[in-house]
Amino acid sequence: MEFKILAGIIIGVFVLFALFRILKTKPVSKEITKEYNWKTNKEKFKTEFIQLMTKRPILNYLVIDFGEYYLQYQGWNNGTEFYCETVSNTFLESTYQLNDLQIKKLNNLNFSNPNTKDSEGNASPNYSKLYKSNNDPDRIKIFNELIFIMSDIYNLNSNEILKIRYE
Repeated sequence: MEFKILAGIIIGVFVLFALFRILKTKPVSKEITKEYNWKTNKEKFKTEFIQLMTKRPILNYLVIDFGEYYLQYQGWNNGTEFYCETVSNTFLESTYQLNDLQIKKLNNLNFSNPNTKDSEGNASPNYSKLYKSNNDPDRIKIFNELIFIMSDIYNLNSNEILKIRYE
């Protein structure tokens, strides 16, 4: 009888230890991070950005950080659509906020203003746009707009490091 009690206690301790280890273990993140020096890695960034849109059409997120600014993408409908948000003044310190001309440039690219509801009633605190992405010319257009936004709207510095995160 004492043996059964002792065996039960030992098994119980092992079970509790195993449960503790399982609960303490953090899930493995699938997030991938990369950095590109804008001055020296433009072509590599372009190639990898377009490949990512082609090979991983359902992106949970793709965030591109540079300086005080960011753009984020999400792949939808099996890669035939990509949703994009670009940072608004809501999240920028006054020194880095967009002026009227920069906002007009975003609007000219058909970005919705922050907190404007789309056709489905969704609103973002950032500027937002839904892109069609059915083929390589569509993906190249998305990339070219990304470059325009970073360079001409957010004044990307040639020595800037682009920080990319995606899952």
